[in-house]
Amino acid sequence: MRGYQHVCRRKGCGHEEQVEDAKLRLCPSCKMKLWPKALPRPLRFHDLRGTTATLLARAGVPLVVAQRMLRHADPRLTANV
Repeated sequence: MRGYQHVCRRKGCGHEEQVEDAKLRLCPSCKMKLWPKALPRPLRFHDLRGTTATLLARAGVPLVVAQRMLRHADPRLTANV
């Protein structure tokens, strides 16, 4: 997570600010609550492969099955993930 984009909810105000937390904030111009929206971090396809390997290991899937799904040639590579 890269942080939060806080946006004013009043129509026409348009105040925005980017901060690290989702704590309640008020708009400095109209004193309305700012609406926090999470900003996702960039995600690559390779990150999904690592997540898949971790979830398979936690689910107790045999190492050979995970190795074939991830197309690893060496089972030691799969075991280190």
